[in-house]
Amino acid sequence: MLVFVWGDRAHSAAAKVYAFGGKPSTAYDIRKNGVLYLKLASTAKGTLIFASDVMAGTRLDFVPNAAPTPVAPPPSVPSAELDQNYPNPFNPTTRIEYRLPERSPGAKTHVSVVIYDVRGAKVRELVNGEQSPGKHAVDWDGRNDTGETVGSGVYFYRLRTPQFADTRKMVLVK
Repeated sequence: MLVFVWGDRAHSAAAKVYAFGGKPSTAYDIRKNGVLYLKLASTAKGTLIFASDVMAGTRLDFVPNAAPTPVAPPPSVPSAELDQNYPNPFNPTTRIEYRLPERSPGAKTHVSVVIYDVRGAKVRELVNGEQSPGKHAVDWDGRNDTGETVGSGVYFYRLRTPQFADTRKMVLVK
């Protein structure tokens, strides 16, 4: 038998959940600011998941173990790739490289490369248009869309296509 016990600071009584299936082989507590918000425990019969979220409420799920069903691997679909910028940290410019796969002969892909600050605000749009498959590179000079130099700090760059999106972090040091 597996027993989960938890409580919060607002209530003095702790809550208990009992799950049958034997001694847990693994158990994980994930806390934020000292408050339990995710607990996982695996048993011979399955995995018990307790999750508590202020916005979504509290959930308890049990995922039973099942015999694996043979499934053919999905066909390999070429994906775009986003590399880490270099240099990083940088001053005053950095290069961002990425590759676009060939979806069909001669077809172009709509691509955007955008720089964001740590608050998620758009700083600069470097690319927004159709591009051919292959390797591409774009330089960022540490300026925003209006041409003003931005301050030192952490920035994020995002590559987006209709089939792919990835984000990386970079640091501008002055």
